[in-house]
Amino acid sequence: MTELVRADEAAFLWKSVLHTPSPRLSPAMRDSVAHHTRCLERTPGVLRIAADASQLDGWLRGGQLSALETSLASLTDGAISLAVVPVDDVEKLACDPSYSFASFVASPASFEARARALDFARAGTGAPPLAIHGGASSGKTHLLRAIAAGLSESLGDGVLCCGAEQLSLDLIRAIDAQTIREFRERLASARALVVDDLDALAGRDATQEELAITLGALAARRVPVAVSLGKAVDRSSGLVDSLCEKLAGFQSIELRAPEWETRVAIVIARARRWRVDPPPAVAAYLASRLRSQLARLDVYLTRLMTRSSSGNALADLDVVKHLISGGEKPLVTSPEDVLTAVARQFNLRVRDLRSSSRGARVTTPRQVAMYLMRRHCGLSYPEIGRRFARHHTTALHSDRVIQEQLADNASLRAAVVLVEKELLRLSEGGG
Repeated sequence: MTELVRADEAAFLWKSVLHTPSPRLSPAMRDSVAHHTRCLERTPGVLRIAADASQLDGWLRGGQLSALETSLASLTDGAISLAVVPVDDVEKLACDPSYSFASFVASPASFEARARALDFARAGTGAPPLAIHGGASSGKTHLLRAIAAGLSESLGDGVLCCGAEQLSLDLIRAIDAQTIREFRERLASARALVVDDLDALAGRDATQEELAITLGALAARRVPVAVSLGKAVDRSSGLVDSLCEKLAGFQSIELRAPEWETRVAIVIARARRWRVDPPPAVAAYLASRLRSQLARLDVYLTRLMTRSSSGNALADLDVVKHLISGGEKPLVTSPEDVLTAVARQFNLRVRDLRSSSRGARVTTPRQVAMYLMRRHCGLSYPEIGRRFARHHTTALHSDRVIQEQLADNASLRAAVVLVEKELLRLSEGGG
Protein backbone atom coordinates (compact mmCIF):
# COMPACT_ATOMS: atom_id res chain seq x y z
CA MET A 1 0.00 0.00 0.00
CA THR A 2 1.28 3.44 -0.89
CA GLU A 3 0.91 5.91 1.92
CA LEU A 4 1.28 9.64 2.16
CA VAL A 5 2.58 9.11 5.67
CA ARG A 6 6.36 9.05 5.62
CA ALA A 7 7.66 5.97 7.36
CA ASP A 8 11.29 7.06 7.12
CA GLU A 9 11.04 9.29 10.19
CA ALA A 10 9.78 6.42 12.35
CA ALA A 11 12.34 4.01 10.87
CA PHE A 12 15.14 6.48 11.59
CA LEU A 13 14.02 6.78 15.22
CA TRP A 14 13.90 3.00 15.60
CA LYS A 15 17.37 2.71 14.08
CA SER A 16 18.61 5.28 16.60
CA VAL A 17 17.08 3.26 19.43
CA LEU A 18 18.82 0.10 18.23
CA HIS A 19 22.19 1.86 18.17
CA THR A 20 21.91 3.54 21.55
CA PRO A 21 24.65 2.05 23.76
CA SER A 22 23.32 -0.44 26.29
CA PRO A 23 25.12 -3.17 28.25
CA ARG A 24 22.26 -5.53 27.45
CA LEU A 25 22.53 -5.15 23.68
CA SER A 26 25.63 -6.66 22.12
CA PRO A 27 26.33 -6.00 18.43
CA ALA A 28 25.05 -9.49 17.60
CA MET A 29 21.89 -8.91 19.64
CA ARG A 30 21.28 -5.57 17.90
CA ASP A 31 21.51 -7.29 14.53
CA SER A 32 19.11 -9.97 15.73
CA VAL A 33 16.59 -7.41 17.01
CA ALA A 34 16.85 -5.44 13.77
CA HIS A 35 16.25 -8.64 11.78
CA HIS A 36 13.21 -9.68 13.81
CA THR A 37 11.48 -6.30 14.05
CA ARG A 38 9.87 -3.88 11.66
CA CYS A 39 8.94 -0.27 12.33
CA LEU A 40 5.20 0.21 11.76
CA GLU A 41 4.67 3.89 12.46
CA ARG A 42 5.20 6.79 14.75
CA THR A 43 2.05 8.39 16.12
CA PRO A 44 1.87 11.24 18.63
CA GLY A 45 3.68 9.90 21.68
CA VAL A 46 4.09 6.33 20.42
CA LEU A 47 6.57 4.37 18.30
CA ARG A 48 4.91 1.15 17.11
CA ILE A 49 7.10 -1.82 16.26
CA ALA A 50 6.18 -5.27 14.96
CA ALA A 51 8.32 -8.06 16.40
CA ASP A 52 8.53 -11.80 15.85
CA ALA A 53 6.62 -13.37 18.72
CA SER A 54 9.05 -16.29 18.78
CA GLN A 55 11.84 -13.93 19.90
CA LEU A 56 9.99 -11.95 22.54
CA ASP A 57 10.24 -14.43 25.39
CA GLY A 58 14.02 -14.46 25.15
CA TRP A 59 14.20 -10.67 24.88
CA LEU A 60 11.99 -10.31 27.94
CA ARG A 61 14.08 -12.69 30.04
CA GLY A 62 17.30 -11.13 28.82
CA GLY A 63 16.11 -7.59 29.43
CA GLN A 64 16.76 -6.51 25.83
CA LEU A 65 13.20 -5.31 25.29
CA SER A 66 13.32 -3.31 28.48
CA ALA A 67 16.64 -1.81 27.37
CA LEU A 68 15.12 -0.74 24.05
CA GLU A 69 12.20 0.85 25.87
CA THR A 70 14.61 2.74 28.10
CA SER A 71 16.71 3.86 25.12
CA LEU A 72 13.64 5.26 23.36
CA ALA A 73 12.63 7.15 26.49
CA SER A 74 16.16 8.51 26.80
CA LEU A 75 16.34 9.62 23.17
CA THR A 76 12.99 11.40 23.33
CA ASP A 77 13.08 12.66 26.92
CA GLY A 78 10.19 10.35 27.68
CA ALA A 79 7.96 11.96 25.08
CA ILE A 80 7.54 8.78 23.03
CA SER A 81 6.57 5.36 24.36
CA LEU A 82 7.33 1.99 22.79
CA ALA A 83 4.44 -0.20 21.62
CA VAL A 84 5.45 -3.69 20.51
CA VAL A 85 3.02 -5.66 18.34
CA PRO A 86 3.90 -9.38 18.34
CA VAL A 87 3.47 -11.08 14.95
CA ASP A 88 4.18 -14.54 13.55
CA ASP A 89 6.73 -13.39 10.96
CA VAL A 90 7.74 -9.78 10.31
CA GLU A 91 9.19 -10.69 6.93
CA LYS A 92 5.74 -11.73 5.72
CA LEU A 93 3.94 -8.61 6.92
CA ALA A 94 1.87 -7.14 4.11
CA CYS A 95 0.16 -4.51 6.25
CA ASP A 96 -0.08 -3.29 9.82
CA PRO A 97 -1.46 -6.31 11.74
CA SER A 98 -3.20 -4.08 14.26
CA TYR A 99 -5.55 -2.66 11.65
CA SER A 100 -7.18 -5.53 9.81
CA PHE A 101 -10.78 -6.67 9.69
CA ALA A 102 -9.71 -9.89 11.40
CA SER A 103 -8.25 -8.03 14.37
CA PHE A 104 -11.25 -5.72 14.77
CA VAL A 105 -13.17 -6.93 17.82
CA ALA A 106 -16.74 -6.00 17.00
CA SER A 107 -19.22 -5.23 19.74
CA PRO A 108 -22.92 -6.04 19.34
CA ALA A 109 -23.37 -2.38 18.42
CA SER A 110 -20.55 -2.27 15.84
CA PHE A 111 -21.03 -5.67 14.23
CA GLU A 112 -23.04 -4.29 11.33
CA ALA A 113 -20.64 -1.37 10.86
CA ARG A 114 -17.75 -3.79 10.45
CA ALA A 115 -19.72 -5.79 7.88
CA ARG A 116 -20.52 -2.66 5.85
CA ALA A 117 -16.90 -1.53 5.92
CA LEU A 118 -15.78 -4.97 4.75
CA ASP A 119 -18.31 -4.88 1.91
CA PHE A 120 -16.95 -1.48 0.86
CA ALA A 121 -13.37 -2.75 0.79
CA ARG A 122 -14.36 -5.81 -1.23
CA ALA A 123 -16.39 -3.76 -3.71
CA GLY A 124 -13.39 -1.63 -4.67
CA THR A 125 -13.76 0.59 -7.72
CA GLY A 126 -17.22 2.07 -8.08
CA ALA A 127 -18.20 1.67 -4.43
CA PRO A 128 -20.08 4.72 -3.08
CA PRO A 129 -17.80 6.89 -0.88
CA LEU A 130 -17.89 6.16 2.81
CA ALA A 131 -17.73 8.36 5.93
CA ILE A 132 -17.19 6.61 9.26
CA HIS A 133 -17.93 8.70 12.33
CA GLY A 134 -17.59 8.02 16.03
CA GLY A 135 -16.05 9.34 19.22
CA ALA A 136 -12.69 8.59 20.81
CA SER A 137 -11.74 4.89 21.01
CA SER A 138 -14.75 3.93 18.90
CA GLY A 139 -12.52 2.05 16.44
CA LYS A 140 -13.06 4.25 13.39
CA THR A 141 -9.33 4.51 12.68
CA HIS A 142 -9.05 0.73 12.91
CA LEU A 143 -11.88 0.16 10.42
CA LEU A 144 -10.60 2.86 8.09
CA ARG A 145 -7.12 1.38 7.93
CA ALA A 146 -8.56 -2.10 7.49
CA ILE A 147 -10.43 -0.70 4.50
CA ALA A 148 -7.16 0.70 3.12
CA ALA A 149 -5.48 -2.67 3.53
CA GLY A 150 -8.38 -4.43 1.82
CA LEU A 151 -8.36 -1.99 -1.07
CA SER A 152 -4.63 -2.45 -1.50
CA GLU A 153 -5.12 -6.20 -1.82
CA SER A 154 -7.62 -5.75 -4.63
CA LEU A 155 -6.28 -2.61 -6.34
CA GLY A 156 -2.54 -2.92 -5.73
CA ASP A 157 -0.32 0.15 -5.62
CA GLY A 158 -1.86 3.60 -5.67
CA VAL A 159 -4.02 3.41 -2.56
CA LEU A 160 -3.32 6.57 -0.59
CA CYS A 161 -3.94 6.28 3.13
CA CYS A 162 -3.11 9.02 5.62
CA GLY A 163 -4.34 11.07 8.52
CA ALA A 164 -5.78 14.49 7.79
CA GLU A 165 -2.98 16.03 9.85
CA GLN A 166 -0.41 14.43 7.55
CA LEU A 167 -2.32 15.64 4.50
CA SER A 168 -2.07 19.18 5.82
CA LEU A 169 1.66 18.78 6.51
CA ASP A 170 2.17 17.49 2.97
CA LEU A 171 0.43 20.58 1.60
CA ILE A 172 2.68 22.81 3.70
CA ARG A 173 5.74 21.05 2.26
CA ALA A 174 4.31 21.47 -1.24
CA ILE A 175 3.75 25.19 -0.65
CA ASP A 176 7.27 25.56 0.69
CA ALA A 177 8.80 23.64 -2.22
CA GLN A 178 6.48 25.18 -4.82
CA THR A 179 5.27 21.72 -5.80
CA ILE A 180 1.53 22.23 -5.39
CA ARG A 181 0.84 20.88 -8.86
CA GLU A 182 2.62 17.62 -8.00
CA PHE A 183 0.72 17.48 -4.71
CA ARG A 184 -2.60 17.76 -6.53
CA GLU A 185 -1.60 15.27 -9.21
CA ARG A 186 -0.57 12.74 -6.61
CA LEU A 187 -3.94 12.92 -4.87
CA ALA A 188 -5.97 13.00 -8.07
CA SER A 189 -4.16 10.00 -9.55
CA ALA A 190 -4.90 7.76 -6.56
CA ARG A 191 -6.62 4.45 -7.18
CA ALA A 192 -8.26 4.85 -3.77
CA LEU A 193 -8.10 7.51 -1.07
CA VAL A 194 -8.49 6.90 2.67
CA VAL A 195 -8.22 9.88 5.05
CA ASP A 196 -8.53 9.56 8.82
CA ASP A 197 -9.69 12.19 11.32
CA LEU A 198 -11.00 15.04 9.16
CA ASP A 199 -11.68 16.98 12.36
CA ALA A 200 -7.94 17.74 12.46
CA LEU A 201 -8.48 20.04 9.47
CA ALA A 202 -10.53 22.55 11.47
CA GLY A 203 -9.01 25.95 10.75
CA ARG A 204 -6.91 24.57 7.88
CA ASP A 205 -9.06 25.87 5.08
CA ALA A 206 -6.48 25.46 2.33
CA THR A 207 -6.13 21.74 2.99
CA GLN A 208 -9.90 21.36 3.08
CA GLU A 209 -10.26 23.16 -0.24
CA GLU A 210 -7.61 20.95 -1.81
CA LEU A 211 -9.31 17.84 -0.43
CA ALA A 212 -12.67 19.01 -1.82
CA ILE A 213 -11.11 19.43 -5.26
CA THR A 214 -9.56 15.98 -5.01
CA LEU A 215 -12.84 14.35 -3.96
CA GLY A 216 -14.52 15.88 -7.01
CA ALA A 217 -11.85 14.52 -9.33
CA LEU A 218 -11.92 11.06 -7.77
CA ALA A 219 -15.72 10.90 -7.88
CA ALA A 220 -15.61 11.49 -11.62
CA ARG A 221 -13.33 8.45 -11.95
CA ARG A 222 -15.44 6.38 -9.51
CA VAL A 223 -12.40 5.93 -7.30
CA PRO A 224 -13.27 4.50 -3.85
CA VAL A 225 -12.92 7.06 -1.05
CA ALA A 226 -13.33 6.58 2.70
CA VAL A 227 -12.90 9.13 5.47
CA SER A 228 -13.45 9.31 9.21
CA LEU A 229 -14.52 12.09 11.51
CA GLY A 230 -15.85 12.53 15.02
CA LYS A 231 -19.45 13.34 14.15
CA ALA A 232 -21.79 12.89 11.21
CA VAL A 233 -21.08 15.35 8.43
CA ASP A 234 -24.24 17.39 9.06
CA ARG A 235 -23.24 17.81 12.72
CA SER A 236 -19.53 18.46 12.20
CA SER A 237 -18.09 21.91 12.76
CA GLY A 238 -14.98 23.50 11.38
CA LEU A 239 -15.38 22.17 7.83
CA VAL A 240 -15.56 24.57 4.88
CA ASP A 241 -18.67 24.59 2.70
CA SER A 242 -16.99 23.07 -0.36
CA LEU A 243 -15.80 20.04 1.63
CA CYS A 244 -19.15 19.64 3.40
CA GLU A 245 -20.84 19.66 0.01
CA LYS A 246 -18.66 16.80 -1.23
CA LEU A 247 -19.03 14.80 2.00
CA ALA A 248 -22.81 15.18 2.00
CA GLY A 249 -23.05 12.49 -0.66
CA PHE A 250 -21.03 9.93 1.33
CA GLN A 251 -22.65 6.88 2.88
CA SER A 252 -22.47 7.17 6.65
CA ILE A 253 -21.43 4.55 9.19
CA GLU A 254 -21.67 5.31 12.89
CA LEU A 255 -19.40 3.61 15.41
CA ARG A 256 -20.02 3.75 19.14
CA ALA A 257 -17.37 3.41 21.79
CA PRO A 258 -17.08 -0.27 22.80
CA GLU A 259 -18.94 -1.34 25.88
CA TRP A 260 -17.10 -2.75 28.89
CA GLU A 261 -17.56 -6.33 27.70
CA THR A 262 -16.05 -5.55 24.31
CA ARG A 263 -13.14 -3.67 25.90
CA VAL A 264 -12.38 -6.76 28.01
CA ALA A 265 -12.44 -8.90 24.86
CA ILE A 266 -10.06 -6.44 23.15
CA VAL A 267 -7.62 -6.60 26.07
CA ILE A 268 -7.65 -10.40 26.02
CA ALA A 269 -7.13 -10.51 22.23
CA ARG A 270 -4.17 -8.11 22.38
CA ALA A 271 -2.59 -9.94 25.32
CA ARG A 272 -2.79 -13.22 23.44
CA ARG A 273 -0.47 -11.78 20.82
CA TRP A 274 2.11 -11.97 23.61
CA ARG A 275 1.05 -15.59 24.13
CA VAL A 276 -0.41 -14.66 27.49
CA ASP A 277 -3.93 -15.29 28.79
CA PRO A 278 -4.55 -12.65 31.45
CA PRO A 279 -6.80 -13.64 34.35
CA PRO A 280 -10.35 -12.22 34.05
CA ALA A 281 -9.69 -9.81 36.93
CA VAL A 282 -6.64 -8.36 35.14
CA ALA A 283 -8.44 -8.01 31.80
CA ALA A 284 -11.41 -6.39 33.53
CA TYR A 285 -9.16 -3.96 35.40
CA LEU A 286 -7.33 -2.90 32.24
CA ALA A 287 -10.60 -2.53 30.32
CA SER A 288 -12.01 -0.30 33.03
CA ARG A 289 -8.81 1.70 33.46
CA LEU A 290 -8.22 2.30 29.75
CA ARG A 291 -11.80 3.29 28.99
CA SER A 292 -10.87 6.14 26.62
CA GLN A 293 -7.26 5.13 26.01
CA LEU A 294 -7.64 1.87 24.12
CA ALA A 295 -5.43 3.29 21.39
CA ARG A 296 -2.57 3.09 23.91
CA LEU A 297 -3.31 -0.48 24.93
CA ASP A 298 -0.23 -1.81 23.11
CA VAL A 299 1.92 0.71 25.01
CA TYR A 300 0.56 -0.49 28.34
CA LEU A 301 0.93 -4.16 27.41
CA THR A 302 4.54 -3.57 26.33
CA ARG A 303 5.29 -1.79 29.58
CA LEU A 304 3.68 -4.49 31.67
CA MET A 305 5.51 -7.27 29.86
CA THR A 306 8.93 -5.60 30.05
CA ARG A 307 8.64 -4.95 33.78
CA SER A 308 8.67 -8.66 34.59
CA SER A 309 11.61 -10.93 33.91
CA SER A 310 9.38 -13.82 33.02
CA GLY A 311 7.07 -11.59 31.04
CA ASN A 312 4.07 -12.55 33.10
CA ALA A 313 3.31 -9.35 34.96
CA LEU A 314 -0.18 -9.72 33.52
CA ALA A 315 -0.73 -12.70 35.80
CA ASP A 316 -0.80 -10.60 38.96
CA LEU A 317 -3.49 -7.96 39.44
CA ASP A 318 -1.52 -6.21 42.18
CA VAL A 319 1.50 -5.84 39.87
CA VAL A 320 -0.68 -4.57 37.05
CA LYS A 321 -2.33 -1.99 39.30
CA HIS A 322 1.04 -0.88 40.60
CA LEU A 323 2.59 -0.54 37.15
CA ILE A 324 -0.40 1.23 35.65
CA SER A 325 -0.71 3.66 38.54
CA GLY A 326 3.02 4.30 38.30
CA GLY A 327 2.54 5.93 34.91
CA GLU A 328 5.62 6.20 32.73
CA LYS A 329 8.13 5.69 35.53
CA PRO A 330 10.40 2.68 35.08
CA LEU A 331 11.28 0.39 37.93
CA VAL A 332 14.10 2.04 39.89
CA THR A 333 15.89 -0.17 42.36
CA SER A 334 19.30 -0.53 43.96
CA PRO A 335 21.64 -3.52 44.29
CA GLU A 336 21.04 -3.42 48.05
CA ASP A 337 17.28 -3.70 47.56
CA VAL A 338 17.83 -6.62 45.20
CA LEU A 339 19.97 -8.42 47.78
CA THR A 340 17.43 -7.77 50.52
CA ALA A 341 14.46 -8.90 48.45
CA VAL A 342 16.18 -12.04 47.18
CA ALA A 343 17.43 -13.00 50.64
CA ARG A 344 13.92 -12.56 52.07
CA GLN A 345 12.30 -14.58 49.29
CA PHE A 346 14.69 -17.52 49.69
CA ASN A 347 14.86 -17.31 53.50
CA LEU A 348 18.56 -16.44 53.53
CA ARG A 349 20.73 -13.65 54.91
CA VAL A 350 22.35 -11.09 52.61
CA ARG A 351 25.75 -12.24 53.80
CA ASP A 352 24.84 -15.77 52.67
CA LEU A 353 24.41 -14.47 49.12
CA ARG A 354 27.81 -12.81 49.27
CA SER A 355 29.50 -15.78 50.88
CA SER A 356 31.78 -18.30 49.17
CA SER A 357 29.26 -21.11 49.65
CA ARG A 358 28.62 -23.25 46.57
CA GLY A 359 25.68 -25.12 48.08
CA ALA A 360 22.53 -25.37 45.96
CA ARG A 361 20.51 -23.59 48.66
CA VAL A 362 22.63 -20.47 48.14
CA THR A 363 23.87 -20.75 44.57
CA THR A 364 20.52 -20.34 42.79
CA PRO A 365 19.39 -17.33 44.89
CA ARG A 366 22.80 -15.75 44.30
CA GLN A 367 22.39 -16.27 40.56
CA VAL A 368 18.91 -14.72 40.77
CA ALA A 369 20.35 -11.69 42.55
CA MET A 370 23.03 -11.28 39.85
CA TYR A 371 20.41 -11.65 37.14
CA LEU A 372 18.14 -9.01 38.71
CA MET A 373 21.02 -6.58 39.27
CA ARG A 374 21.87 -6.91 35.61
CA ARG A 375 18.27 -6.45 34.57
CA HIS A 376 16.99 -3.76 36.92
CA CYS A 377 20.08 -1.91 38.18
CA GLY A 378 21.88 -1.57 34.86
CA LEU A 379 25.16 -2.89 36.30
CA SER A 380 27.87 -4.34 34.10
CA TYR A 381 29.09 -7.88 34.70
CA PRO A 382 32.36 -6.67 36.29
CA GLU A 383 30.38 -4.41 38.65
CA ILE A 384 28.09 -7.28 39.63
CA GLY A 385 31.06 -9.60 40.09
CA ARG A 386 32.76 -7.14 42.45
CA ARG A 387 29.66 -6.95 44.65
CA PHE A 388 29.92 -10.70 45.19
CA ALA A 389 33.76 -10.85 45.22
CA ARG A 390 33.71 -12.93 42.06
CA HIS A 391 35.01 -12.76 38.52
CA HIS A 392 32.80 -11.07 35.94
CA THR A 393 32.44 -14.37 34.05
CA THR A 394 30.57 -15.75 37.08
CA ALA A 395 28.07 -12.90 36.81
CA LEU A 396 27.76 -13.52 33.07
CA HIS A 397 27.18 -17.24 33.62
CA SER A 398 24.61 -16.61 36.35
CA ASP A 399 22.67 -14.18 34.18
CA ARG A 400 22.44 -16.67 31.34
CA VAL A 401 21.59 -19.61 33.59
CA ILE A 402 18.62 -17.78 35.11
CA GLN A 403 17.44 -16.55 31.69
CA GLU A 404 17.41 -20.13 30.43
CA GLN A 405 15.74 -21.58 33.53
CA LEU A 406 12.98 -18.98 33.57
CA ALA A 407 11.66 -20.44 30.34
CA ASP A 408 10.93 -23.88 31.83
CA ASN A 409 11.22 -23.72 35.62
CA ALA A 410 7.80 -22.63 36.90
CA SER A 411 8.80 -22.51 40.58
CA LEU A 412 11.83 -20.34 39.85
CA ARG A 413 9.70 -18.10 37.62
CA ALA A 414 7.16 -17.66 40.43
CA ALA A 415 9.93 -16.82 42.90
CA VAL A 416 11.44 -14.19 40.59
CA VAL A 417 8.01 -12.64 40.03
CA LEU A 418 7.55 -12.31 43.80
CA VAL A 419 10.99 -10.71 44.17
CA GLU A 420 10.22 -8.23 41.38
CA LYS A 421 6.88 -7.46 42.99
CA GLU A 422 8.74 -6.65 46.21
CA LEU A 423 11.21 -4.48 44.27
CA LEU A 424 8.30 -2.58 42.75
CA ARG A 425 6.93 -1.92 46.21
CA LEU A 426 10.31 -0.78 47.49
CA SER A 427 10.87 1.45 44.45
CA GLU A 428 7.72 3.38 45.35
CA GLY A 429 8.95 3.94 48.89
CA GLY A 430 6.79 1.23 50.32
CA GLY A 431 9.65 -0.46 52.06
